[in-house]
Amino acid sequence: MEKLLKTKLCSHHASRGTTSAYSERVAGGRYIEITPDRVKAARYGLNISDINAVISAAVGGMNITETIEGLERYPVNLRFPREVRDDLENLKELLLVTPTGAQISLAQVAEIKIVDGPPMLKSENARLNGWTFVDIRGVDVGTYVQKAQAVVREQVKLPPGYSIIFSGQYEYMLRAQQKLTQVVPLTLFIILLLLYLTFGNMTEPYLLR
Repeated sequence: MEKLLKTKLCSHHASRGTTSAYSERVAGGRYIEITPDRVKAARYGLNISDINAVISAAVGGMNITETIEGLERYPVNLRFPREVRDDLENLKELLLVTPTGAQISLAQVAEIKIVDGPPMLKSENARLNGWTFVDIRGVDVGTYVQKAQAVVREQVKLPPGYSIIFSGQYEYMLRAQQKLTQVVPLTLFIILLLLYLTFGNMTEPYLLR
C-alpha cells in the first residue's frame, strides 16, 4: 500500500496544477497478531470463540463491576499485568482450559507473531484506507481529477482488493452537478407552467424564451 501511495504521489506531483502532495504513512506500527488454528483447536474440543474470549479477557480486559463516585459511574476492568501482555513469550504461555479440564498453552492452538502495520488503523465502508492529500492551483478541480485519473490508469497497477477514490472538493462537485441535473429541468418546467397559466397558451411562453 505504501508503494502504491508513493507512485500516486509522484504521478500527481508531476501533473500540471499540483502545488503540494502528501501521503499518510501506511506502515510503521508494530502489532501482535494472534491467528487461531481451527484444526488444532478442534483436537482439544475448543472453538474460535473460546480462544477469542480468553485473549479478550487477558489482553483487552473485561468489566467485572462498577464503582460509583457521587453521580459518576466508572467500570472496573480486570486484565493481565502490562509486563505479561507486552511480552510475546508470556502470551504464548497463556493457559486455556479444554472441555475435559486439561490446561494447554495458547501457542498450541494459535500462531502468535509480531507484524508490521499502519501507525493508526483507519477504515471507511469496512475497508482499510490510506489518504493522499493534494493541493492544486491554476486549474479547476474537475479537469485536474480527470487528468489525474488518466495518469493513475496508465502508471498504477492496483493489486487485487485495492481501489482508488477521489474525494474532497471533487466529491462535493459531483453531488452538486447531480442535483443541478434534477433541479434545472424542474425549474424550467415550473416557469413554463406558470407562463402557460398566465397567458392561457403555449405560444407566448415560447416567444418569451
